[in-house]
Amino acid sequence: MSFSLLRFFWFIPAVATIAALVVLWLALIGLPHIAFSFTFEDPGTQRLQDRYYLSCTYVGPFGSWTERAVDGWCPWWRWRTRNGIS
Repeated sequence: MSFSLLRFFWFIPAVATIAALVVLWLALIGLPHIAFSFTFEDPGTQRLQDRYYLSCTYVGPFGSWTERAVDGWCPWWRWRTRNGIS
């Protein structure tokens, strides 16, 4: 009986390592937040012209927030920690 339990003893440090990596990931990188809404300058009648985004709103597990667009562009998702953007 004890021999069969010792064969699976490696499982405990493996689970502890995976749990530590998940906690480290959440602390350093955070969770993904998806782009929810945008504000942009309307190109008017020129349909082939790209939109120039002014601000982007993201939602996810840690709430929602709005930030200014970078060079008129908004990424589809952002990583955010509980304390702010990573």
